[in-house]
Amino acid sequence: MRLAILQKEEFVHLLKLGKVMVPECQSEAVDKERNTEKAKQSILEKCGALGPLESLDRCIFIEYADGDSPCVIAIEDVKSITAASKEAHVMFTSQFRRDLLIKMPKDDAAAENYDLWVIKKMQAGKGLDVLASMWGLNVTPQTRNQIIESTLLGFSYRNKYRYISKLPAECYEQPYSVMLTYERYRPYPNDLRGYFFDAVELLCHFSKPGCDVPDSMVERTSIYSRLIGIRGRKEIQDIHKAIKDENFTSMLGKIFPDGGYLVPVLFFWMRDIFRHNPDFAALLAEVAYIKDNEEPEVRSAFNMAALCFGAFFGYDAFYDAWYEARRLPIIKSPDSAPKQQPVNSGNATAAKSEKSQRKPGRAKKSGSRRKPADAKKETKPEDPNLFSDQQQPERHALTEIGGDIKIS
Repeated sequence: MRLAILQKEEFVHLLKLGKVMVPECQSEAVDKERNTEKAKQSILEKCGALGPLESLDRCIFIEYADGDSPCVIAIEDVKSITAASKEAHVMFTSQFRRDLLIKMPKDDAAAENYDLWVIKKMQAGKGLDVLASMWGLNVTPQTRNQIIESTLLGFSYRNKYRYISKLPAECYEQPYSVMLTYERYRPYPNDLRGYFFDAVELLCHFSKPGCDVPDSMVERTSIYSRLIGIRGRKEIQDIHKAIKDENFTSMLGKIFPDGGYLVPVLFFWMRDIFRHNPDFAALLAEVAYIKDNEEPEVRSAFNMAALCFGAFFGYDAFYDAWYEARRLPIIKSPDSAPKQQPVNSGNATAAKSEKSQRKPGRAKKSGSRRKPADAKKETKPEDPNLFSDQQQPERHALTEIGGDIKIS
């Protein structure tokens, strides 16, 4: 007997053609010495090293009898089907024929560990690397590993504790992970000062772990009065110059020694911009004046904040811009792209379509938080004989790795 893991597309192939060939890393022998659970763990370890699986939520485990080749599965040799996760069980039972016997997994620990320590680790590392390359950021192997580890811990904190106020005291030994966990819930000013108030609240959490910071706690700080007193349109470096000698900056700077207190301020700012408008060109236009700031401490803070930002959103958020920047031979250059046809100004529908195709300009600054958009879209089944007559299959797409945590 053997055990194999199949992605949704491979399972469709098995049902339609009666056979499917899987990569060697996706199957393992099952015998008295190596039971199903050990074989499953071995498969996940191999897949984690080679990276052929995007998510276990779209996978199932097939137990089958050995045939002519261990990598070829015939439908008549399949003995049992088990979903790789609870989410996968929902998908496969609702989108495929209802008489299929698909077992529920015993627990989701394997799927959760694979998603966090394999998929998200890969996404975080490649996202950081791509952003460092495109923006010319400085990163050492030690800093890279530190940020990736902090990012994964931050995601685990968000999954387990949900709110920063629920984090136990030991979590604060990882300040960058705590920074990634923080979300705004209070009505701070809807301008750039708001991100400094976010940093003030973050410091309050470090000062008193486990406390649900009330508005009064922030308002009692001396930096609160200083920030409230800053009027008119100010850029981040202007606010920094006004408060850089405050006690707040030195206290938070000790918590974030690699870049200082501006690291969380800039991270929250960039994260909010990108959540409102996930367009890389617009983001670059928004942060350019900070990225190349003449003050070394501002540039240093931006460097660290941008690396954390790249790891938080992951490779999927940036690879389109990365391919364009590298001018891959398989990507059309902007000069060779077809020109848009002129739009009749009298046609309101056409004018709206033209407007939607324009490149977004400078992103609007805002202190509010928006939930990332759901990336799932429904499509019609390719073959009505494969799917349930009541449900439609989903086309899944990976979102940014920070976007799967819904904060209500």
